[in-house]
Amino acid sequence: MGSEKIDIRDLRDGKFLWIDKSALRLISESAGTMGVAVYSWLCYYANFKAQDCFPSITTLAWHCGISRRTIMRAIKQLECLNAIAIERKKGKPNIYKLLNVSGTKSYPQPSSDTDVTSDRPVTGVVTPVSPEVVTPMSP
Repeated sequence: MGSEKIDIRDLRDGKFLWIDKSALRLISESAGTMGVAVYSWLCYYANFKAQDCFPSITTLAWHCGISRRTIMRAIKQLECLNAIAIERKKGKPNIYKLLNVSGTKSYPQPSSDTDVTSDRPVTGVVTPVSPEVVTPMSP
């Protein structure tokens, strides 16, 4: 382990995607997995400073592996949730602006790792995951 090179993630090189946790929670609960997928790809294409992008419906459909019509429904849901705003101009591509989503519901924040993994007394009875090992009996 002394001379092995360790490749540490560098968040400055643009290889990582950041999604607002409040937006992710709201979209997940209200628009489902298609909404999360479409929002994620909009985040992928958004420029760093203005947080806007203009991928085509066809491009989003290709990335998500779903129909153009499903993309249009998901975008409409995202707009209704105020997660995005759409600037429409005739003859030009739509510009999608990612909006700051405020947490409308109050969610309990985990106080420790045990709250995140649900290893706490309120989970009920814990049973072993693996069955007991059975050894063959000798005749």
